[in-house]
Amino acid sequence: MIDIVCLQAHHLPQILEIEQQSQPDPWSQALFMSSLSPRYNNLVALEAGEVLGFLVSDWVCNEACLMNICVAPQHRKMGVAQALHQSLIARLLLKHTDKIWLEVRASNTQAQALYKKIGYQNIAQRKNYYAATASAPQEDAIIMELNLSKMQ
Repeated sequence: MIDIVCLQAHHLPQILEIEQQSQPDPWSQALFMSSLSPRYNNLVALEAGEVLGFLVSDWVCNEACLMNICVAPQHRKMGVAQALHQSLIARLLLKHTDKIWLEVRASNTQAQALYKKIGYQNIAQRKNYYAATASAPQEDAIIMELNLSKMQ
């Protein structure tokens, strides 16, 4: 059974490992540490103490920004990202949040499909937003938004 709990500093070693395995331009430990403050809604999916995935979101003025969501490669396509997302939405509705927005790589069609399934809409595109790395070319970001005011 998957438990969704608030991300804590003791989860960071497992989160950093998942991030390194999954992202072409992974976040640093310092960046994760900077998101451990009350204005963030950060969640971890756990099973028997193992971190399966995580989510980092910022919350300001009744808007949330999904900054990072990642699932360990061996736990993908098992509903972990969707469970994290649904837990985030439930928490944001309690705060009377109007919308969530995110940026996703144009090439990440799997993530875009998940976001559309949840109810996100494409609202813009940022040209050459993501810088080239050793493992990924420079590419556009797709900006997506989920209107939560319709759910309240």
